[in-house]
Parts: sequence; structure tokens; C-alpha cells
Amino acid sequence: MMNLWFKVGLFSFLTLFFNQDLSAQTDKVDNDEKIVLDEDGNEVLMFKTYDWLWSLVDPSKCEGEKISVHSIDKVAESYVVIASGASRIMYDASGSVWCTDSDVLDCASFYKLESASETWSCQ
Repeated sequence: MMNLWFKVGLFSFLTLFFNQDLSAQTDKVDNDEKIVLDEDGNEVLMFKTYDWLWSLVDPSKCEGEKISVHSIDKVAESYVVIASGASRIMYDASGSVWCTDSDVLDCASFYKLESASETWSCQ
């Protein structure tokens, strides 16, 4: 019985360890600040405003992700939409999933998102 518990514990530990994103390396500038620059050399502020974006998109290793910041008609809070391939997920300002597009649901239409106030695309 003890042997079984050891194996289950070891498996749980290895699962936790190997599910960590150990490869997420980002460029750092001045006092370890993470900075993303657009093609004109200007800082992309959404990565500073919504610092949780770093855990979802690694700008130095991404592949076609498109991020946009929107508001909803008559609501003061902003929402972030990350499109990657055929999927599109809408997050609230704190980084919680708000809505995920599906075959029967278009989050942007359902929530009547206003045009993007900020956009960024992975190059």
C-alpha cells in the first residue's frame, strides 16, 4: 500500500513540475521590466496594463496571436480578446475568462463589443 501512495505522489509531483511553462523567456529592459515594442518601436501598453497577458502569450515566441482591447456599450470596464488560429477568447480586465467563441456563439456580437481601442498582432 505504501508503494502505491509513493507512486501516486511522485506522479502528482511530476505532473505539476512538467506542466509549468519553463520556456517562457521574455526580453527585459530597465529594472527587469517586460516590454513589448510595435513595429515602429513604440511600447505596446496593453502588456503593461494587463500584465496577466504575459502568462497567456509570449511575444518572443508567439505564432499569429492577435490581441485587442474593447469595451462594451455603456460599461466602463475593458475586455481583452485573444484570437489564436480559429479560437477566440474574451477576458475581463483581471484576466478571468469571460466568454469563448464557439460554433453557436460569437462573443463580440453577443456582448456588443465596441471597436478595439488597442490592438497587437504577433509577427
